[in-house]
Amino acid sequence: LHCGGANLKAQEGGATRVIFYLSFRNPRAKVAVGNVGSIAREVHAKAYTLGELRRRLALLRDDAGPGGGAEGGFFDPFDDSPEEEETARFWLAAAEGGDRAAQFNLALCYKRGQGVGRDEAQAVRWFRSAAEARPREGRKQGEPQEEEEEEEEEGLALAQTNLGYAYYLGEGVARDLASAVRWWAAASKQGEPSAQHNLGVCYAEGTGVGRDPARALSLFAQAAAQGHEGARSRMRELAQGFS
Repeated sequence: LHCGGANLKAQEGGATRVIFYLSFRNPRAKVAVGNVGSIAREVHAKAYTLGELRRRLALLRDDAGPGGGAEGGFFDPFDDSPEEEETARFWLAAAEGGDRAAQFNLALCYKRGQGVGRDEAQAVRWFRSAAEARPREGRKQGEPQEEEEEEEEEGLALAQTNLGYAYYLGEGVARDLASAVRWWAAASKQGEPSAQHNLGVCYAEGTGVGRDPARALSLFAQAAAQGHEGARSRMRELAQGFS
């Protein structure tokens, strides 16, 4: 976006405000919005909500007519809804076919209300589908197992982590701390750092599981080694108690 007069305050030694909009899906993202600087004084004088700012920017389109658009009707080039709906339909078809990644992405759509109505229960349903272990493909019932071969295919770690959040917060499902711990433990086993951090907090505080500071410290260390800042901070706090 062209900043123009958005630098008004910068000339007086103040801060500069720059507005960026990026979309990998919305073909309207390339629509020229016009001179954003022309509303600089309004932005400085009023705290805009995101929706209000989007509408105001859309009306700045270079081809906007009296009604706020080339055809005289409001047109929001920042609206991703058509692409989100198409994407959600794609994820649904693949999810119903058993694709774990699609099930996880569809759950996120329901959780965030992107392309579908926000529905926490549906989010939990699809997180669970992606999170649960399944019989390994190609194995027939009763077929002998190769040495050290796992009988089941593990669920998607990120789905397990999100399902743990749902149980912990009671979103789309009855609050159940023990179930939150169980799902975070499953994701932690696969090395998912957020799950390791969350499970560490549970062990540190005795939430949904017996208190075990040593186990918590180990989990925080595993997550911290992967760059999880929250785990690194909790690890330092907990380690002080051992010194």
